[in-house]
Amino acid sequence: DGEPVILERRHLVRRLCPGLRRAQLEGSLYSVLTQTFGLPVNAAEQRIQAVSLSPSDARRLRVAAGSPALCVHAVGYAGEPLWLEETLYRADRYEFHNALGTLRNQQPAGRLISAPALTAQPSA
Repeated sequence: DGEPVILERRHLVRRLCPGLRRAQLEGSLYSVLTQTFGLPVNAAEQRIQAVSLSPSDARRLRVAAGSPALCVHAVGYAGEPLWLEETLYRADRYEFHNALGTLRNQQPAGRLISAPALTAQPSA
């Protein structure tokens, strides 16, 4: 909708994608890496951290300096490290969901997904 919501900085290993051009990054980076360069993008390690936006990053994201953001530091792999990434997500526009373990063949969560958060009761 014409509103910036993420600011991504990704550094690729040049020898794994020789000749990569900025114009190729207009669409899906993953498609370019897998289809153009034949790289099996198969894993990533991520660390997600709450941060306050610097004045320059806030300007790019069109929010006030010091606004909250989620910062993802990541290493992507294609059999070996392929990229280093730092991506800022506006905290007022993003929510991360993580699934751990195999979710196939599990019973649907149903109404638990939309249920209000449970409140911890103090223990005696």
